[in-house]
Amino acid sequence: MLVFSSLQPKIFTPGPDRYYLFALGTDQSLYYDVFNTRTGVWNGWKAFGDSFVSSPIISGSSANELNIYGLKEDNYIYQRTYNFNEARWISDWKPIISFENRFVYPPTLILPSGTLNRLDAFGP
Repeated sequence: MLVFSSLQPKIFTPGPDRYYLFALGTDQSLYYDVFNTRTGVWNGWKAFGDSFVSSPIISGSSANELNIYGLKEDNYIYQRTYNFNEARWISDWKPIISFENRFVYPPTLILPSGTLNRLDAFGP
């Protein structure tokens, strides 16, 4: 049985026909599921298989892509990109280079409204 942490799950809606739900499991893996509003069916939970210590942050970098950010156990923030046209993850997890310092606790990650290529991180 899949059990989720108490951290808040995130929902991303790229259009009216589907919802992407992201959540952190108690096993520290990040999971996602897709809901099709036309059929009313969930695809089923899929695990990324990595160890995270923060709830994910989701952003649409363009009409065709989704970016997901999370803090891994090594205390660095990582990013992964999904392409809707190709219907697949087009990158593996990559550390964000601009955040050279490691975080002691999970930071608050904010994607400022109206921006596509900016991520602000606040934390110790």
